[in-house]
Amino acid sequence: MPCSAAIAAMANEILARDRVTFRSIKAHGALDDIVVRADIRVDGGPPPVGDRVRYFRMHYSTITGWIMDYETTVVAYYLNIF
Repeated sequence: MPCSAAIAAMANEILARDRVTFRSIKAHGALDDIVVRADIRVDGGPPPVGDRVRYFRMHYSTITGWIMDYETTVVAYYLNIF
């Protein structure tokens, strides 16, 4: 498993390409606590690291807007109905 600095460097390299797209974004849950399903593409294909479909737990703050808390699982996505 690469260290955090290496992951950050890879993320910055991918974002610098300016070809990161989201094929779809869906969400389950309440406005203040949701799980987001994102289908991520890099240069039209799957990301070089990690899965194509990822799940993120997020919450909303009136001061900062949407904040990603952490990456989560497909189970959390389907269990977060309300």
